[in-house]
Amino acid sequence: RSLLFWRYFSQWLGGMGIIVLMVSVLPFLGVGGQMMFKSEVSGPASDKLRPRVAQMAKILWGVYLALSALAAILLYLGGVEIFDSVCQAMTTISTGGFANFDDSAGHFGSLYIRIVLLASMFLGSASFALYWQALHGNWRALFLNPEVVFLFFLTLGIALISAGALVVEDVMPFGRAFFESLFHSVANVSTTGLNVSDWSKWPHLSQAALFFLFFVGGCSGSTSGGVKCIRWLLLLKTIHRACRRLIHPRGVFPVRLHGRTVAEPTLEGVWQFFLIYFLTMALATLTNTALGLDILTALSATASAMGNVGPALGAIGPAGTYADVTGPVKLVLSLCMLLGRLEFYSFIVLFFPEFWRK
Repeated sequence: RSLLFWRYFSQWLGGMGIIVLMVSVLPFLGVGGQMMFKSEVSGPASDKLRPRVAQMAKILWGVYLALSALAAILLYLGGVEIFDSVCQAMTTISTGGFANFDDSAGHFGSLYIRIVLLASMFLGSASFALYWQALHGNWRALFLNPEVVFLFFLTLGIALISAGALVVEDVMPFGRAFFESLFHSVANVSTTGLNVSDWSKWPHLSQAALFFLFFVGGCSGSTSGGVKCIRWLLLLKTIHRACRRLIHPRGVFPVRLHGRTVAEPTLEGVWQFFLIYFLTMALATLTNTALGLDILTALSATASAMGNVGPALGAIGPAGTYADVTGPVKLVLSLCMLLGRLEFYSFIVLFFPEFWRK
């Protein structure tokens, strides 16, 4: 149990560590750090929340501890042993995804416990800055934030598509199909990766819909990995602006997010990030196929590693493990996990001498 607890505790520390990294180490990179954080925190509260990094970190850690404690208490009240309650709370709030059992969250047959796990994963995938604002009376910031709204409706839409395919194929009734699809949608988009069943055996449409969430990730300022919803929002807004410019060549169409105009360098940074992300994924997928994996396993494992999701498809399904993968493939996937978790720029910038100069 000491080793199991250390595994959970290390991912729990890493969950908050990546948030502090984004708001303290990456502010000069345009699309990272404070640009993303400011998009979550607007108005006077923004100045109060970020007087300096040390104080900001204390605020975020307070919210993080409170949510983790709440999740552990709710799980314990549902009949989960205290050790497992604490461990599962740490793995869901941090969106790490480790489980004490081979069948992951499927070990808990209680609907109540699964709902608590689902809610914890979703809370971990939203910006912690918004929770701070909500605790200070600004609930509108949490429910009307465009990134959270995007995350909510995307997750709900994918769940409905997956559930519809399950019902049409007569795999299970709609009620169970919708809940299990919603659970796996939240698990994948939050990059937690817990599962209650082996969805790699579901209809192809369900698999494709859930696999798409590997490329999304949660909100900026959250513990989740992945591309992040804010980048997808800015990408879609930029594409929309490009279409309008084709119709009105002389028009001026600023890209706005949360009532603010997004600077052009930030938009360029989004395109650069997507380019680096998918080029790296393509290269890693080709490398893994050269090392012996079939194309489905190579692609899904690479996408899962870069998004820090966990489960994949093919030979490494949600009910399987990476135990039988060869050493070279594990090294490639380990590098993908590192690059995906550190958001590329924070890793690449370490090799620039200017970064180490004051």
